[in-house]
Amino acid sequence: MSAQAQEAADHCALLADTAILQAKGMMHQSDFGGYAGMIFAFPTESSGLFFMRNTGLPLSIAFFDSDGAFVSSADMDPCPDDVVDCPLYGSDRPYRYALEAPKGSLTSLGAGPGAMLALSGAGCSG
Repeated sequence: MSAQAQEAADHCALLADTAILQAKGMMHQSDFGGYAGMIFAFPTESSGLFFMRNTGLPLSIAFFDSDGAFVSSADMDPCPDDVVDCPLYGSDRPYRYALEAPKGSLTSLGAGPGAMLALSGAGCSG
């Protein structure tokens, strides 16, 4: 990931690139297992919403368009078990990629206004 006038930074993230992995996301997980976050990669631009049911840790999410340009971000808190309608989180504009990371960590990952996301496809170990 790189921001304007900044050098690119490599981060190792989990990849959710199938409907099954995207539906599961970080549900029932207590941490990212040493990875910086989880990238949701969709085949085309989306306006789908994210929710925090069965997610035990607070997250931040950053959205990126098809070119990898930062679109928007939000902080997301876990939805209590007794809440029927969990809040929904989305982007201001269509996105193709979403990065979920521990709440408050987007800045340290370089994910913010002016940032560009590039997926290398290279393997990594968390």
